Amino acid sequence: VVIVANSLIDMYSKVGSLGSARDVFDEMPERNLVSWNCMISGYALNGFHRAALELCSLMKFEGMGLDKVTLKIVLPVCGLLGATHVGEQLQAHVIVLGFSSDTVILTSIMDMYAKC
Repeated sequence: VVIVANSLIDMYSKVGSLGSARDVFDEMPERNLVSWNCMISGYALNGFHRAALELCSLMKFEGMGLDKVTLKIVLPVCGLLGATHVGEQLQAHVIVLGFSSDTVILTSIMDMYAKC
């Protein structure tokens, strides 16, 4: 069920139907990390940057840990919004999680600071 729902979220997001994607997300009885990342990515790809960051905050609040995919999505979003303080907090997560040598993550951090 989760895999099908994640695929629907991804598909709806790619065609710009974020309302439908969010409906699927909200109706899921159980979400995994991929579910959260699909929805956050959908918001980011469609220009709803603030919604992407808000969902990332909710994700952390609900006890779901951030992974490399989440960070790769939200770090550039911080730059687009000029949310340097949020980006700095995420950069601290990068260090704590041991991702500071990952070139994709480092590129996302540089992208964020370049846009701020």
